[in-house]
Amino acid sequence: IKEEESFVEIPESKSFKFKNHEYSINYETPKPNKLVVTIDCTTPFDNINPEDYPAYKTYVKGILDAELEYIGFK
Repeated sequence: IKEEESFVEIPESKSFKFKNHEYSINYETPKPNKLVVTIDCTTPFDNINPEDYPAYKTYVKGILDAELEYIGFK
C-alpha cells in the first residue's frame, strides 16, 4: 500500500494439521505499509478413510476460514 498508509487489522497467524497434511499461514509486517503473507502446505496423496472424514472436514474448514479473514488498512 502507499507509504503514508498502514495496516490496522491483520489476522492472526495460524497452522493446521491432519495426519500427514499440514498448512500454515503467517502474516508479517516488516514496515507499517508492507505485509508479507506466507502460506506453507504439505498435501500428500494419502487416501482419506471414511472414518477420518469428519476430522479432515474440520481441518479443511479451518483453512478456508483462515483464508477468508479480512486485512484492514487506512
